[in-house]
Amino acid sequence: MSIVIHKNPAESSVCTVLWPDRQDEAQRELFIGELQELLRDNTVELWYGDEMGVEGDPRPRRRWAVKGEKPRVAGNGQHIRMNVNSAACPRTGAFYALEFSHSDGETFQVFLDRANRDIGFEQSRNVFICDNAS
Repeated sequence: MSIVIHKNPAESSVCTVLWPDRQDEAQRELFIGELQELLRDNTVELWYGDEMGVEGDPRPRRRWAVKGEKPRVAGNGQHIRMNVNSAACPRTGAFYALEFSHSDGETFQVFLDRANRDIGFEQSRNVFICDNAS
């Protein structure tokens, strides 16, 4: 779900909720019920996780050059890209992240193993909730 807030001249702001395509409404309602049950349980800590890719590969647009000479853009043909896996616990404000050169099942398992080792969990039961984007 995405929430988009934009200014409307008639109102101070308008909030639009965008639901992703291809989601089952019954499964969503079931998940919301399970989530509410977990939120009521004081022995459970909820962690929310996500993954994102960051590209730092500027695209050349205009270049200055001496009149009559062709401008050259240096580059090695490789792209600068990093992926970040993260987990956040809203109740405590705890945050944990690792960066990887790519994202797949193996790197996600490394992230989970390292998070389990590095985070000092306060509760004996911790639930990790991921988005289902990929």
